[in-house]
Amino acid sequence: MSTFFRSEIRVEKLLNELKIAKVAPSLVDYDTETITGCIKRFLKDLRDPLIPTTSWSEFVQAAKAESDDQLNYAILELPAPNRDTLAYMCIHWQNVAKNSNANRMPVENLALCLGPTVVGFSKESNLRMDIAPRENKKQVQVMTRLLKMP
Repeated sequence: MSTFFRSEIRVEKLLNELKIAKVAPSLVDYDTETITGCIKRFLKDLRDPLIPTTSWSEFVQAAKAESDDQLNYAILELPAPNRDTLAYMCIHWQNVAKNSNANRMPVENLALCLGPTVVGFSKESNLRMDIAPRENKKQVQVMTRLLKMP
């Protein structure tokens, strides 16, 4: 059995535990890769990214302007589940970045890995696939700004 397949089985097991648990299961028995895989799968399986397509341009403009006020406003305008999950996850990822000497995941790497899943794509790229590759830079820019917010 390949390492990838074993890893997928562990991720699936943890996801199932989380779905049926009345309280959060202990994560002590899971390795970092399994927990990370579970988070990535959860984010990937959302119908819309944490930053919904309808909010995409506001976040891109705020990141481009390097304005914490605009970014805060865009965050506050998100639906409560998106806002709260985004805030919680950004705090977690900021802590991951603080330990980048050990885990090799500085803000830039996190933004590159998470941007497509968390920020998603514009409405236009859903209609025209040739636009999507150009949006990657914007996704990373938004994610970087989110991860550098106080």
